[in-house]
Amino acid sequence: MEFKVIETLSTQADIVQYAVHFMAPQPSRDFSELRCWREASYLNQKYAYVVYSSSIENENIQLIGDVRANTLKNFYLIELNATNEKKCKLHQLYRADYRGYSMEFYNKVQAHLLKRNLVNLKESLLQTK
Repeated sequence: MEFKVIETLSTQADIVQYAVHFMAPQPSRDFSELRCWREASYLNQKYAYVVYSSSIENENIQLIGDVRANTLKNFYLIELNATNEKKCKLHQLYRADYRGYSMEFYNKVQAHLLKRNLVNLKESLLQTK
């Protein structure tokens, strides 16, 4: 994996780029993201930080992978361990596109994809009864 910070926007935000390499013949995926983080104690005292990232489009960022991929949403929630300060729990909610579709594509088809996934989930749960 290649990684670099493109621009530091503040003490809690930056623009990063990274490429994820796969075994041949799969192309490597290139991500350009806006990444933000802040303390999360306002959510609950056991949480330390929340980190959020999402893809951005920027003509000045050169492609370092074979295909531009998009991170639709990426959330990390870091939960403190009450008994051991050297340990923590990491929760992640991640949604990405590895095929190179644009964010506009997902805005147009999002409702259809969600409906299809919910119907598939319902059918799979009915089959397990």
